[in-house]
Amino acid sequence: MTKPRTPVPDDISAEVMFEHDRTCCVCHQRELAVQIHHIDEDPTNHTVSNLAVLCLEHHEQTQVRGGFAKKLKAADVVRSRNDWIRRVRDRRDKTDELVIQHMAGMAPAQLEPKDWDTPSTAKVIGFLNALPSIRRAAISAAQPLWDTGITSEMRQGCYDAIDLLESAWLRLANFYPPSHFGESAADHFFSEFVKARFEWHRKICEPRGPGSSGTIIHVTTSGAVLDDVAKAIEETVDGLFIGFSLCPFDLKKCHSDWDAAGLRDAAQQGANNESRTAHS
Repeated sequence: MTKPRTPVPDDISAEVMFEHDRTCCVCHQRELAVQIHHIDEDPTNHTVSNLAVLCLEHHEQTQVRGGFAKKLKAADVVRSRNDWIRRVRDRRDKTDELVIQHMAGMAPAQLEPKDWDTPSTAKVIGFLNALPSIRRAAISAAQPLWDTGITSEMRQGCYDAIDLLESAWLRLANFYPPSHFGESAADHFFSEFVKARFEWHRKICEPRGPGSSGTIIHVTTSGAVLDDVAKAIEETVDGLFIGFSLCPFDLKKCHSDWDAAGLRDAAQQGANNESRTAHS
């Protein structure tokens, strides 16, 4: 007899989604809608080790039995889940390291509630001034992949750039009090924002239904999300400028530098200039 399904507790659901970067652990396509799958097929067993995030297609494959269709077995899901979670963690660590290179000592990655205190104006301004160099680095790193003209490589270039900007954006969250973004931590809150933008752009670009726009949808969607994250960072800078009354800070110049850093040619030139400075 099939057990009646019970909802996954919110805290467990949020943690599982965050570990998976709200992305299917099998296909790794961020644009797709996802579900939490119970690996042992017991819809009441909500232990974290029994849960995996799958897109609708791969979730359906776990349900297929018999016939000519291939069933996605529990062992396959576990293997994909463990590998994907490891890759997500490694990717986040790598982007954090890149951000630290540009913002050395300006702010920690995470702050415990007991450690938080109103940041100094100098610290906030120093942090904001470093943002354009991070955007240049993100664009420059993605450029070789974009230049291949291969859909999967171009999409990955956008993914990498999004990761780097999201990491920088998360560090801006340290200037806000703990729990400022609601019950979920700032990293969960920002991750949900990014996932929602992926879903939004995917839906509006496929008016004839899922899959109707071909593989190029992966590039157009991820490129649009990259712009969304850049805009969100810009708006966060505006909020900090107002909230902390950063009168010594040149907001107009900041906007100009930020926009210039997002241009491909400018990003490459900026990277070359920084490299010459480092070796001079």
